[in-house]
Amino acid sequence: ENMSATQIETRMEATASLNRRYSPPVPVLDASKTNVEEILQKMAVAGGVIIRNALALEDVRQIETDVRPWLEADNAWATGGFFPPETRRAYAMASKSKTFVEKLLKNTLYQGVCNEVLTTTDPSWNGEKREVSTSKPQINVSIVFSIRPGAKAQDLHRDDMIHHNYPLKAITPAEHTFRRETGV
Repeated sequence: ENMSATQIETRMEATASLNRRYSPPVPVLDASKTNVEEILQKMAVAGGVIIRNALALEDVRQIETDVRPWLEADNAWATGGFFPPETRRAYAMASKSKTFVEKLLKNTLYQGVCNEVLTTTDPSWNGEKREVSTSKPQINVSIVFSIRPGAKAQDLHRDDMIHHNYPLKAITPAEHTFRRETGV
């Protein structure tokens, strides 16, 4: 079922309301009025940002249309699993929606943030020769969730836990570097 602009806005406001409970607040930026540098500055303090208008409503609707058959075909996880039974998932979005690839993955703000946060350059030795290698971002996971009425909220968690990048000690915003990150 396609969501109306009002339903999308209501859901976004509900998300913003939840974010206000935590400190520091998650900044809300407009894609047409921000840049990679501002996004990175805000992420360093708050741990994330909300980017409004990153996609046009018609693109969101097209992605929804593209992915809905996979969401409907998904089955609930076993009771007591990580996902509530009301949640449906569609994996490998790049294979399911050309609009997802063209409008989201190729988005210049998204690409800029990913490059700044996830690109690593490190030296290594190849025999007697010291070389420098640069690793650019790669798509790690592209998944869409459809959370139906009655679902309980997931526990707060970091999605990068699958990379076993532990221990991540608690730090202040001033101590943060993006070298800790494994995904955006």
